[in-house]
Amino acid sequence: MKKLYIALITLIGLMGGMGVQAQTSADAIAGKKVTLFSSDADKKAPYRIPAIATLNNGQVLVIADHRPCGADVGNGEVDIYAKVGTIDADGNYTWNPATTDPYVDGGLMIADGTSPNGYGDAAVAVDPTTGHILVLSVGGTSVFGKTLSSDGTYFVKRHVSTDNGNDWTTDDITSLFKGSSSLLANKDVGSMFFASGRMLASRKHPGRIYAAILTSENVTKKTFIWTTWSDNNYNYVFYTDDLGKNWKMLGDVAINDEANEAKLEELPNGDILISSRKAGGRYFNIYSFEQGRWLGQDECTFGSDSGTNGELLMYPGLVGSDGKKYNVMFQSLPTGDDRSKVSVFYKAFDASKTSFEVSDFTSTSNPWTKGIEVDKDASAYSTMTILPNGEVGFLYEDDYSTSQGASGGTANIVYVPLTVEELTNNEYKLPANLTIGPTGYATFFAPYAVNIPQGITAKYVNTNTKENIGSEGLLKYTELQGVIPANTAVVLKGEPGDYEFTTAYGTANVTANNALFGYAVKTPATDKNGIYALANKSAGVAFYPFAGSNYAAGKAYLNVNKLQTGSEVRSFALFDDDDATAIETLPGQDVDAESVAYDLSGRRVQKVQKGLYIVNGKKVIR
Repeated sequence: MKKLYIALITLIGLMGGMGVQAQTSADAIAGKKVTLFSSDADKKAPYRIPAIATLNNGQVLVIADHRPCGADVGNGEVDIYAKVGTIDADGNYTWNPATTDPYVDGGLMIADGTSPNGYGDAAVAVDPTTGHILVLSVGGTSVFGKTLSSDGTYFVKRHVSTDNGNDWTTDDITSLFKGSSSLLANKDVGSMFFASGRMLASRKHPGRIYAAILTSENVTKKTFIWTTWSDNNYNYVFYTDDLGKNWKMLGDVAINDEANEAKLEELPNGDILISSRKAGGRYFNIYSFEQGRWLGQDECTFGSDSGTNGELLMYPGLVGSDGKKYNVMFQSLPTGDDRSKVSVFYKAFDASKTSFEVSDFTSTSNPWTKGIEVDKDASAYSTMTILPNGEVGFLYEDDYSTSQGASGGTANIVYVPLTVEELTNNEYKLPANLTIGPTGYATFFAPYAVNIPQGITAKYVNTNTKENIGSEGLLKYTELQGVIPANTAVVLKGEPGDYEFTTAYGTANVTANNALFGYAVKTPATDKNGIYALANKSAGVAFYPFAGSNYAAGKAYLNVNKLQTGSEVRSFALFDDDDATAIETLPGQDVDAESVAYDLSGRRVQKVQKGLYIVNGKKVIR
């Protein structure tokens, strides 16, 4: 059998300084913008507060407040509405509902406020293992910062959808964060909310979601002769492993005193970066899991003097002309006066970098670069998500105003898909070519979908073992047709040669039933029990026990812990001509006493212990 391997040949963009390149203008992307939520003509029932997520089926979920009361939660009725966008093979969008005012014409409602109660400021994340959607929102009858009693009516609501945003359930989880038995039991918290936009779905811990909360606290300050109380704001970070039913706190205070709406991103080593809104820029801090603490906050001044909620997003594995890979961090915020000129800044790090300091994001010697200016006029809050086709879906408040009837401001919620090149002044782009060499198979993983080139097969290890383990003990691979979905780890096979490597459009991923996994960034390997890596060793091309210290970016690994049935089957993946995984021997079973067994060096063994052997001409694992 001819053995092949696959390598990606990429070109990588060189990191530039602040403002060196010509920026992509708002006019250049104007034709791609679409208004999804339109405030009514008199601006007295406006839409505000964008949130966005990429669903497991390849669709895009967008969310906004609808404010019949004309103001924030606490002033009367505020509702939360959603739309779902479907991208076809040509990159065209279809939105459900199609109307720009779903409050009037019907639409996907997440939460229905009835005066004086309201729901708003949605924060959203998708569990990649199940596809279920978690939204956290404000719910209550009081305005943030105005409720300082322990029984205040400013609540945290949890909304869940298990059918891609069509139907929602709601429950109150305020007691988890506020009160005598809460995670903040020793804090005199009056009101709180999780920052709207995109919550962080962990890459390192599939199924884990991180979120940053803003609290208004009654803080005692003692001086030499008197005691005073003041209302201070703080950021804390929490995480959930069960779609928001239960939460744990990450360290203690992340941002002190003057904290505001904050966003999170996971760094390649699994540490958590927080970016908190401030006038003229952001406060940054990093939680180090190795040290078990927040490293210490610092501030970075860029953008306008008008502080607003923006988005923090890392795009892994972007490439350019110097032959290196970079992980690029994006930060969106306005750059003009009075909430205008929403733009995206970026900062690139060599893909091999896994250790970060707060100064990496605040140092004036290596400043952020201003990329695309998304809007040249009045504009405010913004958020973004990586799309299945490799683009970035950008959602923001356009035509923002505080002078037309609504005390909380008014805006139209506008969506625009942006390429990596548009975001980064053409400095960075996605991998372009695929070259197949002569020595064997290889694995692949990317955070975006790609078309499978002609002549290449792409398969994953299906965990639905009851269907795939046959009478001969063979675990079959499942072959993908046409497209490798986003965030889907696969095994590749093909004839030698060069292939075009193109991005694809929305298709459902197979994360939930795939025993293969991967990372888009170089990631430290902690618990390696049951983890196997593809290699070409004495037994041929197979998955062997993984002994490395890091998972490589863009590769796939096998987790045999996911390959279990009622018989406790655990597999050792082995490629044969039919691309099947041999499981001739199961844990707890004895090799037939009359069987002839050899080790991988060809030496006959009398007693088969743990390891890989050739038994009666077949490779088995004990």
